[in-house]
Amino acid sequence: MKQLLITGAAFFAVATQASADCHDGQRAFVDDRNISVCIPTTPQRIVTTVDEAIFVPLYELGVVPVGTTGSTLPDGTPFIRGGMNNVGVDFQTADNVAFIGDYDVMDYETIAAVNPDLIIVGHWGDWFNGDIEKLSLIAPTISINIEERTGFATHDYLADITGTQAELAEVKARYTYQVETLRSVVPDGTTASILVLDSGQLHAFHTWPGLGQILRDAGIDAPDIINDIAEGQSATFSAEVLEQFDADWVFLSYANQNGETPADAIANMDALLPSWCAALTACQDGRVIPVPIVETASWSPDAFFATTMMLISTMGNPLNYN
Repeated sequence: MKQLLITGAAFFAVATQASADCHDGQRAFVDDRNISVCIPTTPQRIVTTVDEAIFVPLYELGVVPVGTTGSTLPDGTPFIRGGMNNVGVDFQTADNVAFIGDYDVMDYETIAAVNPDLIIVGHWGDWFNGDIEKLSLIAPTISINIEERTGFATHDYLADITGTQAELAEVKARYTYQVETLRSVVPDGTTASILVLDSGQLHAFHTWPGLGQILRDAGIDAPDIINDIAEGQSATFSAEVLEQFDADWVFLSYANQNGETPADAIANMDALLPSWCAALTACQDGRVIPVPIVETASWSPDAFFATTMMLISTMGNPLNYN
């Protein structure tokens, strides 16, 4: 293990130099830290530190990482968040995909043991999902800001790294068709809010991944309190401002990866503010929709498809506007 780390350190010292100094079979890549790293021209053994936001989109582009973080069930069984739901793969079904630890507690020796040639780290603002210094001793390590990369910006980044632009073009064409179908059946001027309950407060994003992006791309606007959040950012609010989130449709997320159900989404709102339904005309009109966070907040193109079909069947149904 010690020799592996020394070798990795020497490699990374070269990898962070200018592109002219990259080894044969490598190229310079500027990541979201604005740091240039020499990465394999065609990486073969990728490790990701974020399962649902990096592993799943890579898998849908035809790239199977050799390791990823995940989460664990109460009995200790590891799973890939969004894996079975969105792409039908998990640690128990995928060939040679190592579980490298929980989302925020990674096993660096396991990462080294799978011999990666590239490590992709996710970060939000200044918080990084993994110790980049330690990871860089194992293999070239690059970072992607998965909070600010909305829409297909995450996929563009991953396709560039892996040379899968052609596969991504097909995914984008499919998505465009789905969004235009949604746009054609939803009345002009329709608005929507997405609410996430967080420690007894309301949490909202300018553009929630997945569902939020689809709504914006289809021309479905949000209330001012959501639009005023900076792009790529989120904010937390007290229950007292709930009325400002009222819209034609209100979507309530629930943590289905933790076993929550739609009933929990309603119960969480009841606990937050017993009179919440009276504060929202969307609730009084029967237009509050609980949505599972694993699918509807996913970067997965398959999840985009499932979410768009859900929206077409609800927001596109003329009976829901009587």
